[in-house]
Amino acid sequence: MKEKLQNLQKKHVIAGVVGVFVVLIGLTFVVTKNVEAKRAEAIAEQKKEFEKKSKDLESIQSEIKGLWEDETKGFLKKEVSEDTFKKLQKQFSEHKIAKEVENKQVESAKNDYNKEIAKTTKVFGDFEVTFNSQTKTNALFKAPVVIGKEVKKDGTISDGLTIEKINEVDTEVLNNEFSKAVAELKKIATDQVNGITNSKKAVEALFKDGKPLDNEENYNKVKKEVEKIKNETAKKELLAKLDQVKKVVEEKKKVAEEKAKKEAEEKKAAEKAEAEAAAEQSGGKAVQDDSGNWAVETPQGVTVAPSQAAPQAQAPSNNNNGSSTGGGNTASPQTPAPQPAPSQPVTIVAGAVGNSGMIFDTESEADAWATAERWKEGGKWFKKSQQVVDIVYSDGSRKWTVNFF
Repeated sequence: MKEKLQNLQKKHVIAGVVGVFVVLIGLTFVVTKNVEAKRAEAIAEQKKEFEKKSKDLESIQSEIKGLWEDETKGFLKKEVSEDTFKKLQKQFSEHKIAKEVENKQVESAKNDYNKEIAKTTKVFGDFEVTFNSQTKTNALFKAPVVIGKEVKKDGTISDGLTIEKINEVDTEVLNNEFSKAVAELKKIATDQVNGITNSKKAVEALFKDGKPLDNEENYNKVKKEVEKIKNETAKKELLAKLDQVKKVVEEKKKVAEEKAKKEAEEKKAAEKAEAEAAAEQSGGKAVQDDSGNWAVETPQGVTVAPSQAAPQAQAPSNNNNGSSTGGGNTASPQTPAPQPAPSQPVTIVAGAVGNSGMIFDTESEADAWATAERWKEGGKWFKKSQQVVDIVYSDGSRKWTVNFF
């Protein structure tokens, strides 16, 4: 009985062990299935994530391509702004090249994703270079000069622009119409900067030891160049300095004009006095022509220069006095002294006084006077043609006169 009981206990132990083993096998199977399911789920999620990222990159590429006005020529649409650029830059910065993965399905999705990164890098890179170049180019000027595909070549450079700042604009990366336009705009900006620099040097040359010089000719030349400057700030600054030079020039000019005016008045007074004296001697009268020159009108009605007016001829005097003797004797008649023949007036026998009304001793004097009158601005004979002709008088003398036409 005891032995039978022991055998029964052994059977129960064996059955228990087998049961536990069966349970363990079942649990292992369940756990394995769960692990495999989770692993498969993780792989699917990883693959799905790569696929989603690839689509995001494709979306970025598509959006960038839609921002070109004309991609072949390299111009962006005018609506593209700093906010547009920063948004796309942020989106693209969230993507990084993926590392190696074990699962082949995930590996394929990862490779596709990395390819999209490479494509987006090229697409975004061209966009970034163009946008930065456009932004820097527009910053060279007071107002944008590249607006979409419109390029304004009459812009005014920004205040204080330097050659160094211009050289920061990159034009070598992209070889297209946009790059050519930027290069041309850089040259326009450079020319304006150089114009301001050269004008500053020219203005400084009109000063010595900080004081403005009296140089009207150079002042006029420099002022003409300064007025070509498009940047109003730079122009205003240089014109203010030129005003200091202008003040000195005008003061010296005023002194010279007053001196010349005084000398001219003194000369006219002397000419008038000379004409009046000559008129008194010749029996004529002093007259003034339309140009303000003084002359003498002779008794014969001929207008001559004061130096040409001949003194008035004196009539001969007759001596009719006789002598008487005392004692009732009648006076013996005196034989009259021979009288000189009355002087004959000198008349013109060949030629005539020209419409200038002037007569000269020499042809060269007449020509010099006529030339001066022709270029006397505001005068009667200004820019007229001249002709010097001779006059022959009855006494055989010869003079010269001037005709204008």
